[in-house]
Order: sequence, then C-alpha cells, then structure tokens
Amino acid sequence: MQSVDNTEEDSSEITEQAWATKVKSDVRQKLKSVPVIKASASNGAAKLHFTTREHMDLAQEALKSEYKVTSKTHERKLLDPKLTISDIDSDIDSKDVLEDKILEKNDFIKDLKESGEMVKIVFFDKKDRFAVLQVSAIVREAIRQKNDRVCVDLERHRVRDRIHVIQCFHCQEYGHMSNSNHCKQKDSDATCFYCAGSHASKECNRKKEKKTDSIKCSNCAKSKNPNVKRKCNTHKASDNLCPSYVREKERMMDRTAGCEEAKNFLSSEGKRTTKKSRKGVICGTLNVHSIVNKTVGVMEHLQDQDCDICFIQETFLKEADTSKLQEIKDYGWNILSDPRKHRSGGGIAILFGKDLKLKTNNRVTKYKSFQVMEAVLSTKSGLVRLINIYRPPYTKKARYTECAFLEEFEDYLCDLANKPGSPIMAGDFNLHVERPHDHYPKKFLELLEQHNLHQCVPLKPTHDAGGTLDLVITTEELKKKIGDISIIEGATSSDHYLVRFEVGLETTP
Repeated sequence: MQSVDNTEEDSSEITEQAWATKVKSDVRQKLKSVPVIKASASNGAAKLHFTTREHMDLAQEALKSEYKVTSKTHERKLLDPKLTISDIDSDIDSKDVLEDKILEKNDFIKDLKESGEMVKIVFFDKKDRFAVLQVSAIVREAIRQKNDRVCVDLERHRVRDRIHVIQCFHCQEYGHMSNSNHCKQKDSDATCFYCAGSHASKECNRKKEKKTDSIKCSNCAKSKNPNVKRKCNTHKASDNLCPSYVREKERMMDRTAGCEEAKNFLSSEGKRTTKKSRKGVICGTLNVHSIVNKTVGVMEHLQDQDCDICFIQETFLKEADTSKLQEIKDYGWNILSDPRKHRSGGGIAILFGKDLKLKTNNRVTKYKSFQVMEAVLSTKSGLVRLINIYRPPYTKKARYTECAFLEEFEDYLCDLANKPGSPIMAGDFNLHVERPHDHYPKKFLELLEQHNLHQCVPLKPTHDAGGTLDLVITTEELKKKIGDISIIEGATSSDHYLVRFEVGLETTP
C-alpha cells in the first residue's frame, strides 16, 4: 500500500486550538469527497494522510487557494512472507536438512533461489514437527500457483501464511514485546490477560480459581468502538478470536508482501462467531494418530473444511497435557477429551466450536475391546447423542478379537437404546465394511440393522492402505438429514482420511 502525507499551513502557524475551532471544519468541507485516513495538527501545521497519490493530488488542488500546501510520498516497505510447514517427518532433524529437502524436490523453488530470490528456513520446531519458511513475494506467488503445496522428502505438505502478531504480556497491547521502550506501562504494574486487573497474569487468583465470570479483555475494554467494547467480558486478552487481535492480525497481513491470508483468516478463525446463522452442523471424524505432534496441521485442516464438530481418535493425549489442550482451544475449539489412562497411545476426543454447547456424559460403561465417549447436543428438533468410538486392531498389547468386540458392542447398543436422544455415532471401527460378505463385517452390519441403525459412509477407502474403516452410524430419521459425505484424502500426516458430513440440524443456544 502506498502511504502519502499532505501538509497544509497558512502564513501563520496552525495551532491545535485553531485546528480544532476553525481549520478542521474548513478542511472537512473542502475535502468532502476525498478519502482521508488520518488528520491532525502539530508543530504549527496540519497533516493529512492519504492512501493514494490520486487522493493527495485532489486534496492539494482543493486546499492550495487558501493554504500553503506541501506534500510528500513514500512507499511503505512490506515484510517478506513467512510460511508454516506442518507435520514434518521425524527423520528431518535440522533447518539445513529441511531446506535441502525442499530445494531438491521442488525445482521451481530451487530455480528462483538460484536467481537470487529469498528462500530460507528461519525456525524449526523438533518437538511439534513444524517449520517456518521465509520467502520473497515472487516465491510465495509461485508456491500459490502450486495450490500452496510443496514436496518434502516422501510427502507433499500444504503451506500456510504465517502471520505473527507481537503482543506485550506486560500491558497486553500489540506491536511490541514485554519491557520494550514502546510499552506505556513499562514502569508501572502489569495488566492481567485474564481479568484485566493491575497484576501479573501468573498471579491472578481469578484465573487460578477458574472464575469465568471475571474474564475481561483489557484491549477491547479500551476500544472506542462500542460494539467491540461491549464484548470485552466474553474473552481474555490472549484469545485469538478477540476483535482487537483480529484487527491487529489484519494489519499485519496488509503489511506482508503477497499475503492472501486475510480472506482465509476471516472465514476460518472468524467463522466461530457466525455459525449461529447456519441451519446445519458440519461434522467430521478422523483418526489423527496423535494430535500431540501434529496439532497445527489437524487444526488448520478442520478449519479449512469448516467443521463445527469433529470426532477424533488416537489422540495420544494425557490428562496432564494442559498446554496442548490450551493450544487446541486457542484455535477456537472446545474439547472433551477421554485419554487412555493405563497405557500410552489411544484416547478419543470431541472437538466443537465455541458457539456450540455440548454436555458430556461421564457415566458411560467402559469396555475392553473399544473406547467410547458420549456428549449431548440440543437442537430445535430434539436431543442428539454424539458418540465417538475407537476400536483398536488386534495386537500383542490389545488382544481383543472382532468376536469380542461384537459381543461388547451389542451390549453397548442395548444400553444405548434406553438413553434419550437420537444417536450419531462416528469413529474408527477397524472393520472392513467395504467387504460386507466377510464374516465379521457381515455380523456387524446385521447387528446395526437389528437396532435400526444405518452405516452412512460410502464404501471407499478412508485409510491410505485401503478399506472403509471410519464410519458414521445413525438412525433412519437422521440419515435423511445427512447430506453428501466427503472423504478428504491426505491433508494431514495421519494414515486415515477425514470423513466430513453435514447434518441438517438447527442448534439451540
């Protein structure tokens, strides 16, 4: 964006008082149809700022008969784009190795780098397996022409624009770090990100006691916009759905060369506040095979698919993983997690948008051959019981056969029949229902039929080795309300695919 300054002054200095009492109204009248982005008076002159040279020329022509006008233009230097690459293979253990892998597998990037364009890995996280790639605007556009995909080693990865918003955790404002000279509260008490009180966030008793009625965003509370100010008690200053944060992120997008993320940002992170108008709930089921080391990829994938609710299996989460749960919440999700308690791996969870209200059922019988959790969703047509199921395959550690599963699953279905609410059951069953004449898939489908339930997923692979293993099961009535079911391949490093479906239900507040 081009930034233009225009300064006008009469033979005598324009004081702030003269600006406020006379000059401002006169300028307003003369520039009635000219867009002005900022106007102020200081050091004996009035200064007007415009976004384009054309607007500045129009203003100069309108003012020069009564004021001495000078003007200047300057091009604002844009930031180089940065891209996030997620779910990097564990064999890649350094920035240099990753950069070499990218160049050897993507000739178009290699050619641009050899011609002098910037391509550099500036950050690499070994634990969460993601990296940040800094490139020039020309390289960014070239990657966009490849559908935002780059090949690394034996996989193709999607890249996303990385917009880093700098926030001071002393005053909670944006654009500078803690204890920076730009911090207006550097020499005074800190502001709490949780309750906006005058104390350090880590010392907040309201936060420790989880008093949600005390939540307050200090940035929105200071906003001049009444609509933003009104929402200050609905979130913390650290919430990435905060209107002040959204505005700052949009500003950073505007300052970044070749950044096309603004529309994606408003439709993904901002969507959590607009779902109430939709008469339908978009659901998904995905065996993530550890959300612990691929959080970024999974969260972005679900946002891309516009999901409201997602049943996830093999989370690998533990009860003590509070930081990982908070990271998921920072993406705009709530999470109900049921970790596997007696050994590593496994675990299931239900993710749902913050505009939905789910009530978990903690009285579900525990079974040996499969893991199950339930939550209840209120809709205008009645209660819907959401059921997440994960049946691990037979292994040395999990010695439960298909026969044992069918016996326990029948017990569960009998128990389910006595519970209120129409069921939507989804998850990884590890049964090849695409082979309906095989013994155990046949028995399974017969069992569903006996309980008036229907399997809805098309008989296509939901796993990269083949097989329809991830299923959606519901009643005849709800089946009619489920639209087309999509199987989204290869967007994460999991060996399972996301099964996405929309249910024609209108939720209640």
